Amino acid sequence: NLNPPTRNTKPRASFLAHENLYAVQQYEDPRHARACVAEDGSLRVGELWEPYPEDLVRRLLDDPSSTIQRPSRLLDGYGLGILESGPPEHRRALGLSYACLRGHTQQDELFLSFFARGIDLLDDLGYPRTWDHRWQFDANSLVHNTVTVDETQSGNRKFGGMGRLFGAHQGVHVVTASHQPYHETPLPSGGTVDLYERTVILVDIDDERFFAVDLFAVGGGEQHDQSWHALTTRVEAPALPWVAQETGTLAGPAVEQFGTWTDRWGRERGDAPAYLTGIRRASLDAPAAWT
Repeated sequence: NLNPPTRNTKPRASFLAHENLYAVQQYEDPRHARACVAEDGSLRVGELWEPYPEDLVRRLLDDPSSTIQRPSRLLDGYGLGILESGPPEHRRALGLSYACLRGHTQQDELFLSFFARGIDLLDDLGYPRTWDHRWQFDANSLVHNTVTVDETQSGNRKFGGMGRLFGAHQGVHVVTASHQPYHETPLPSGGTVDLYERTVILVDIDDERFFAVDLFAVGGGEQHDQSWHALTTRVEAPALPWVAQETGTLAGPAVEQFGTWTDRWGRERGDAPAYLTGIRRASLDAPAAWT
């Protein structure tokens, strides 16, 4: 079932609650006090058997430095670049992940996220609701906002994520990052991927209006599939010469949903393409917009 997305334009300082109350007592940092304020302006609820530092929190909130600034920023240790701007009611942010973190990972190198007008517009599936389809679907690169080379999944050993460029000045924000998702993964077409790099640009027009540019460069392999996944609401497709595939799945008209098949490289598979139905195809000779 498709439901309208939840819109949230109220600033949220932290996803933690009573933990920030403890931090206030330990460090007396005005920013921790600001993180103790809920979206409705009330103070966070504390622990039942712990002292509640209300007087200290309110005193620290009077300090102008309690305002938490969130400009464009690079969290290089985590492998994340965030481009962010605009007033609270028109806040927008783009996130480019080049993380190499181990454990609970998915095949999502150089994943792009996008938040604007209070809505997570390019969301991630996140943690699987069941482990039954983790590698076939939930962790598959084809269900992330990234590029898959030669219909091949990247290796589980994350390696080579690197921030290349970052800057923000006078309403122009940019981040470039690269990765090496296929450094230990042989491609069925032969050779290697020697370039896997993404540049994202956010340009402010005014407080409300903006636009973004996304440039993804891949060198190596024969087939590059860029995938996009957005809201759980239906979008309006542009007027193109669509050709509908009446049966089957993205894996082929004869491949049933959740079925197995032999791909063009001669590999037996049963992953993401066989999960997707309602397939339509069209060729582009000019830019088009989905709304």
